[in-house]
Amino acid sequence: MGDGRTVSVLEHVRAQLDLYPDAEILVGSDSHNRGDRTVYTTAVVLRYRRNGAHVLYRRERHGRVQDMWTRLWGEVERSIHVAQWLTREGQVKVRCIDLT
Repeated sequence: MGDGRTVSVLEHVRAQLDLYPDAEILVGSDSHNRGDRTVYTTAVVLRYRRNGAHVLYRRERHGRVQDMWTRLWGEVERSIHVAQWLTREGQVKVRCIDLT
């Protein structure tokens, strides 16, 4: 799904929007328990009209979160935080925050 490069998300998103002004920005998170850890992945998706999508993501590993609702709330918090950051710091319009 990627080449492992580290990118500046805000700079990259702005550059892509300059090239593709009709691209839509979507944000979402997911998590899984693996052994004694909970792994959260948060994605910023640039969805291009008629040309697919580009995904930027970050994984975070934490001590295992036993309670499903706490883990799901962690997903919601991460997605909202990233969407607000893109909007406030980058003046980037986020079309959708996936909370499912």
